[in-house]
Amino acid sequence: MLVLVVICSLTFGSNPSYAFSQGDVDKLLSTKECGVCDLKGANLEGANLEGANLRRANLFGANLFGANLFGADLNMANLSGAILYTAKLSKAKLSLAKLENANIEYANLEYADLKYANLSGADLKYANLYHADVEGANLRNANLEGAIR
Repeated sequence: MLVLVVICSLTFGSNPSYAFSQGDVDKLLSTKECGVCDLKGANLEGANLEGANLRRANLFGANLFGANLFGADLNMANLSGAILYTAKLSKAKLSLAKLENANIEYANLEYADLKYANLSGADLKYANLYHADVEGANLRNANLEGAIR
């Protein structure tokens, strides 16, 4: 019986497994270049990533609270479940990005390119979407309470 409990604990543990590469984080912070990087669950809170290349990067569950991503290339990036609370995403390129269930409250997305992005279940409460291009974006079950459009 004890063996079964241990196996179940290891297999179905409650903590999600985040396997970001510290090398990728260091590279991003020093060069602002990290396309196709594994940054799953990385803590990038408050990071200055203005103009960064994060095209196709895996930022699933990453903490980007208050990060500066002005003009960053996040096309086709996976930001599902990411924390983008108060992030600066003005003029960011997020075309075809995955933002399911992301926390994007109070973020600034002025003039952002969100064409065909998946924002289903995302929390965009009080986000600034002024002149953002949301053509074809999936906003199903997204919270847009108080969002500026």
